[in-house]
Amino acid sequence: MDRKYKDPIFALLYGIAFSIFLISGIIILFTTDTHAVEDLVKESTFKVIKDSAGMLATVIATSLVIATFWLIILRMFTKALVWGTVVCVPVALSVCFIWSLVESLQYINVYEGNEEFSFRDTGLTWISIIPLILNLIYIKVVYDRRHRINKTISVIELACDMIRSNPAILIVPILLLTIFILFTSIWITFFNRLWLIGRLSNPSTLSKAIWIVNNYAYYLAAFYIFFYMWTSMILIYLEKFALSSMTAQWYFHRNEISSTSMSVWRVAIIKGMTTSFGTIALAGFLMSLVHFLQFVTRQLKKYSKKTRPLVSVVEFILRLIDPIVSIVNHYTVGLAGITGENFFSAAKSATKIFRRNLLSGIFGDFLTQVILHIGTAVIALTTGLSAYIYATHQLHSPHGFVVGLIGTLTPYYISQFYSYVMMSIIDATFLCYAIDLDTGTVHFSAAHNAFSGYD
Repeated sequence: MDRKYKDPIFALLYGIAFSIFLISGIIILFTTDTHAVEDLVKESTFKVIKDSAGMLATVIATSLVIATFWLIILRMFTKALVWGTVVCVPVALSVCFIWSLVESLQYINVYEGNEEFSFRDTGLTWISIIPLILNLIYIKVVYDRRHRINKTISVIELACDMIRSNPAILIVPILLLTIFILFTSIWITFFNRLWLIGRLSNPSTLSKAIWIVNNYAYYLAAFYIFFYMWTSMILIYLEKFALSSMTAQWYFHRNEISSTSMSVWRVAIIKGMTTSFGTIALAGFLMSLVHFLQFVTRQLKKYSKKTRPLVSVVEFILRLIDPIVSIVNHYTVGLAGITGENFFSAAKSATKIFRRNLLSGIFGDFLTQVILHIGTAVIALTTGLSAYIYATHQLHSPHGFVVGLIGTLTPYYISQFYSYVMMSIIDATFLCYAIDLDTGTVHFSAAHNAFSGYD
């Protein structure tokens, strides 16, 4: 095994970020007093997150169960589930739109300090449009590509055959998902305690105490959110790296695999966490940076009227960059898992392979990707809206957006682990198919039959 470390600078940067997160979290944990705030202040961000803990745990557990059930059913009934997804997703998005719209039209009471406000949640009204837009886009995509649904089924069945032939591959997502859940639990604990960095308002000026969060706590919160995104993307790309390595081993050497094939997943994970960790960290950094900037622009657009024109331009540019970075990361990390190259070498090699064989890039059938990823979007959108509505309408808190953010991000990344199992196998198999074309060989005829229509 090549012991040369790839892209070590980004592995070091992540190590520094992790140290800052851990040390600051431990310091905050032991220097903040929860009871003093709970007794005096009822409307703090800390209080609403703590009161929403049961609800957040429920939506996270629900997303985990749904994602697990989805993967099991997909393996057993691919054709039925694909057609079921085509039909059920518009129904689910329509229900989500109607429910959030109805909730937004009702008057809610929010308590902030010693004042009570009653208003209609116009922000939720605008948010409710998101599932409607997603629904219309989804229906158009499926309708325009309805003649390719059977081809999509054959591609997904190919990935299912890979899992059936090599069940050890499921150890990787389960292991990484366990790590992610543990990390998320620690992150939520630290993130919640951030809002205890502050002071009580002067009781002589107000009839009721208000908790005032220190300004630097918001900068720490921004770092925590970015670090959460970065770590989540690293775990997702580590899964892709390991699955690509295992898929290539099966694709090219399945007839040579001995009884020690169960150790293949360990070799892939160890390689991804050591020599190639910098490559994975770099890919995760690029993707999380785009996601974080999109999050910042949305917040600026929502709360700052003066910067809206500039923010709208930046948001549009980021919307264009997002899919490009995502596609580049997909085939780069996938090929790095197969060949062991660093990030830029893998990107260059993949580009040359695609160009020489007149391929459009990483497996680009939009319908297949929509079917595999739409469940993630629906789960995240539904749980995020549920968490936001619970915090604002049931707990009457002005900090519902924080709970909604947690209720969206966590289920989104959890369910992605499962959808990425299928998509990573499909992407890796497509890369192996491209290598076959490049070398003029046929290692797996079923893959050539499945992908030939997408050249």
